[in-house]
Amino acid sequence: MRRPLLLLALTGVAASALAAPASAGSVADAAIEDDILVTARRDEERLQDVPIAISVVTGDEIRRQGIFSLRDVAAIVPGYSFETLQPLVPQTVIRGQTNLRVDSPVTNVAYFLDGVYLQRPYLVDQRLLELSRIEVIKGPQSALYGRNAFAGAVAMATQAPDLASPTGRVGGTIGNHARYEGRGFVSVPIVRDRVAMSVAGAWSSFDGTWENAHPLADAEGANTRGNIGGYRNWMIQGRVTAQATETVRIEASYIRTERDEETVPSYTVGTQTILYPFNTLNASPRPGLTPPFTVQNRLWVGEFPATPVVAPADTLRPPGVVIDPRAFGLRGPSEFLTVRATWEPDGPVGVEYLFGYASGSVFGRGSPSPNPLRPVTVPFPPFNLGTIFDESGTDSSFSGTAHDLRFLLRGNDRWSGFVGFHYSRTTDVASNATSNAPTNSLVAADPAVYLFPIGPGLPFPSALFQRTGYLERKENILALYYFAEAKPVERFALTVEGRLSIEDQSATDFLTREPTNPAVQAFAPPRFSQSITYFAPRFTGTYSLTETNNIYASVARGVKAGGINGNVPFVPQRTFDSETNWTYEIGSKNRFGPLTANVAAFFTDWNALQTSVVRLQANGTAPSFFAIVPSTIGNVDGGAKVWGFEAELAWQATEALRFFGNAAYNNSTYKDGTTSQRFGASGNCDGVVCQTVPGTPTAVLPIGGNRLERVPRWDAAAGARYDFVLREGLDLFIALDGTFKGKQYMDEANLAFAPSRLLMNGQIGADFGPFELTFWARNLLDKEYVSTALFLIGTNGALSASYVPTFGERRTFGLTGAISF
Repeated sequence: MRRPLLLLALTGVAASALAAPASAGSVADAAIEDDILVTARRDEERLQDVPIAISVVTGDEIRRQGIFSLRDVAAIVPGYSFETLQPLVPQTVIRGQTNLRVDSPVTNVAYFLDGVYLQRPYLVDQRLLELSRIEVIKGPQSALYGRNAFAGAVAMATQAPDLASPTGRVGGTIGNHARYEGRGFVSVPIVRDRVAMSVAGAWSSFDGTWENAHPLADAEGANTRGNIGGYRNWMIQGRVTAQATETVRIEASYIRTERDEETVPSYTVGTQTILYPFNTLNASPRPGLTPPFTVQNRLWVGEFPATPVVAPADTLRPPGVVIDPRAFGLRGPSEFLTVRATWEPDGPVGVEYLFGYASGSVFGRGSPSPNPLRPVTVPFPPFNLGTIFDESGTDSSFSGTAHDLRFLLRGNDRWSGFVGFHYSRTTDVASNATSNAPTNSLVAADPAVYLFPIGPGLPFPSALFQRTGYLERKENILALYYFAEAKPVERFALTVEGRLSIEDQSATDFLTREPTNPAVQAFAPPRFSQSITYFAPRFTGTYSLTETNNIYASVARGVKAGGINGNVPFVPQRTFDSETNWTYEIGSKNRFGPLTANVAAFFTDWNALQTSVVRLQANGTAPSFFAIVPSTIGNVDGGAKVWGFEAELAWQATEALRFFGNAAYNNSTYKDGTTSQRFGASGNCDGVVCQTVPGTPTAVLPIGGNRLERVPRWDAAAGARYDFVLREGLDLFIALDGTFKGKQYMDEANLAFAPSRLLMNGQIGADFGPFELTFWARNLLDKEYVSTALFLIGTNGALSASYVPTFGERRTFGLTGAISF
C-alpha cells in the first residue's frame, strides 16, 4: 500500500511535465478562471460554492486526455469506481456503496443525461456522446434526484448550440490496437440570439488490448478481431435552443446510439462440474455429495493472478485469454429525447418543465466455460452438448417517460427555492436464456429458435437450451420535492430539501406454462403488484469564512427503491424492500490564491441491504441444493457502515505549471450480525478458510466486520501539467499523471481479491490556430492487472463455485486531432 501511494506523491510533486486528470484539472482551472458551473442542485452555481462533494470532467478534458469510457473517468475521480463485469452489467461504486447483487435491475448510483434518468445499468456508458461536462455528485442525492440516487448521482450534459455565431469541430483519433474514431459537431444560429441548432455524429472501433488465444478469434465471421474487449459503436445527436422571449427558453435534444461491444477479457476458475471436468480452485477442500465423494477445492483464497489460471491436465486449452469468438458483450440501440421549457420573469416565481424519454434494447452472449475449446459432455448416456453460452440479459429492453414540473421561487438575498412535481412511467423487461453450438466453430444457435416469441397462448418449447426468464416490470412514480435555502445572517446559509415518492409497481412473469396445456404460454400469466412510499430529506448548513472559503455540514437520507422478483414459490419473497441510508458529512471548500483545496469526511449508516438470498419453497423451507442453490433478491438483517474522507488539491505553481492530487478513503464494512445465506446454503466452507453456523432456513456465514465486495478502500490520483509557447501561435503542453486503486475483495467472505494497481498516463499536445493535436497514452507501463471479478456460488449445485476475474486495459496510445471553426 505505502509504495504505490509514495510513487503517487512523487509524481504529484515532480517538477517536470505532468498532467492533471479531468476532475482535478477542472479544479485547477477553477483556481485560475473561477468559472466552472455545475447544476448539482438543479440550478447553475459555481463549483466552489456548492456545499456538496462534486468532481467535474469537462468535454475538452474528455477529448484531449484519451478518455473513452466512464471507467477512464472513474480512474481520476476520488471515491468513484466504474468496472465492467460485462457490458450488460457494469458496476458503480460511490463512497464504498455498490450493488451487492450484480444483476439488480437498478443501481445504487443514479445516472442522468440532460436531466433524464437512465435506469438500467446498460444505458449509462454510451462512450461517444458530445458532452460539455460530467458531474460526479457524492453522497445521497435522493431528495433532488429521486429514486436510486442512493450513494450519489452522475449527471452528464450534452453540448448546447451557440445562439450567437456558427461554431463547429471536426476531429478523430487513431491509436494502437486498431483504434479509430471520427466525430463532428456543428452549431448554427438560425435566428441570431434567438434560435440555434446543433448536430453531432461519431463512430468508433477498437480491437481491445488482450489477445484472444482462441484459434478462430480472427476468422471471417467471428465477433472478435483477434483481440478481445473491443467495440464498434456509432452515435448521432441533435439539439435545438430557442430563446423565444427574454423570459422564455425552450431546449430539445435527441440522441441515438448503436453499440456492438465485445465481451470483456477474462478467465474462469471453479470447481469440477458436469460443464468442466477440472478443478482450478486453491482452497477449502471438501468431499462431494455423491459417490465416489471426491474431495476437491471449493473456494479461491488470495490474489487473482494477472495470468489466466489453466488446469494442468487440460491439454486442449492454450495459455492466455481464451474467449469463444461467437460470444459478445452487448448489442443494441438506445434513444434519448428531452424537451425543457423555462419561464423566468423578473418576479418572484418562475416555471420549468422537463420531458424525458429513454429506451434501449440489448442482446448479449457470454462464454462462461474455462475452456471453450472443450465440449460439454453428459456421461450417462454419453452426449456431446458442444459449447454452452450464458445469455443472461439477452433480449432485455427498457423504455420510460418522465414529466417534471418545477416552480422556481426567487426571494430576496435572504431566501430562494423551488417546489416540483414528478411523474414517470417505465417498462423494463428482464430476459435470460442459454444456448449451445458446436465447439470450435463459428456456427451459432439461431436466436429465432431459442428466443421464441413471448405472448399469452404462444408455443412454449421444451428444449434444453432456450429462454429461462422473461419478467416485465412496470412502474408509475409520482413525487413531490422541494428545495429551500435561507440566509438568516450574511455568511450562513441553511438548505432544506426533501422528496416524497409513491411508486406503483407491477410485474408479469410471461415465461409461465398454461396449467391445462403446458405446450403453450399461460393465457393469464402471473402478475404481481405493490405500492411503496418513501421520504428522502436532506439538511445542509454552510458558513462562508471568506468569499473563497467555506465549511459545510449535511445530513441526508438515501433510498434505493424496492421491487418485485416475480413468480417465486414463497409468497413473501415475491417482493423486496427498499434499501436506505443516512449519511452525515462535513466538508470545506477553499481557495488560497493559486491553491484550491476541497476536503470532506462522512459516515453512512446503511440498512436493509438488497442482496442474494436463497429462493425458498412455497412453504418457506429450503429446497434441495443438489442441482442448484437458487437465489433471488432479498433484504438481509444487519447492514453496513461506511466512513471515509476525500481530498482534492490543485496548485497553480506558475503561470505555466500546475499540480494536482486527490485521494479518497472508504472504510465500507458489514455490521455485526450480518450473514451470507448463499455461502451457508452452498456448503463450500471447510471450517478453516471460513466457518458457517446454523441458521433458518439454511446455514449462514457470519460476515460482520468484513469489507464489502468490489469496493476499493483507497483510491488516489496525482500529476501536473506544463504549458508553454514554442513560438507565436503555437502553444504546447506536456502532462503526466498516476492513478491508484486499492485492493478489492470479490466475495463477502473476504477470501479472493483483486490486488491494488498503480497506472501511469500522459499527454503531449499542441494548439496552433484552429487546430489542436494531442498524443496520449494510458497505462504507460503496460501493467497487466485484474480490475474486478464475478463470483458465483451454488449455481451448479451445492459445493460448486466459480470466479471470473476481468482484466483491465493494457497500454493504449493514440493521436487525437481536431479543427475548430
